[in-house]
Amino acid sequence: MAFAVLGFPSLALGGCGHSRMRPAPNAHVVRGAPWSAYGEQDGIRVSASTDTWDGRPEDLPEVMTPLKIRLSNHSGRPIRILYDEFALQPAEGRTFHPLPPAPLEAGAEARVAGLRPLYASTGFRVALAYKGLVPSYEAWPEPLPRDVSSADKEYQHWSNGLPTPEMRRRALFEGVLEDQGATAGYLYFSSRARAGDHVVFRADLVDAEDGEPVASLDIPFVVE
Repeated sequence: MAFAVLGFPSLALGGCGHSRMRPAPNAHVVRGAPWSAYGEQDGIRVSASTDTWDGRPEDLPEVMTPLKIRLSNHSGRPIRILYDEFALQPAEGRTFHPLPPAPLEAGAEARVAGLRPLYASTGFRVALAYKGLVPSYEAWPEPLPRDVSSADKEYQHWSNGLPTPEMRRRALFEGVLEDQGATAGYLYFSSRARAGDHVVFRADLVDAEDGEPVASLDIPFVVE
């Protein structure tokens, strides 16, 4: 498959399968977790962990770049979580966004509904578009500014039987993290996002109610 959307090459193209990311020397490394680094700004903390995948398929890090993300919000404002607002940026200048873990087109709920998220959350409300897929979450009452047709195109870049049900259960879903809330889950990026020697994980977080920027966090990694 050709490159149809910037940052979302077909998984079948492979590349960078044996490389791995670790926090850069100038990153804020989580104590006792050498593969995890974090950023903090205005009451928001985001951590990104690499080399932590222990689910199925076992070889997922060979064909994808799974990052476990943890977010805590003490900003006094509800924070919007959308895949377009997270990115991996290699030194070469390209930007890679995570692939959505489930389709949003009509009828998708019937195929993948009833997911039980693996990781606990507090104060997290899932986006209305995903409510039928993860009914255990309360939904944010207002639609988030998500282009469903674009999301469905991005979802088409999955291949080789991915994502698996376990990958969906481990995923970080789109939604809103309320003040004093915390959530965690995996974002799934192309393996090509770790091309080169350095890559930055970026999170641009905004107020879910008025769209005003709240925090922009960069976490640097090196590629081995």
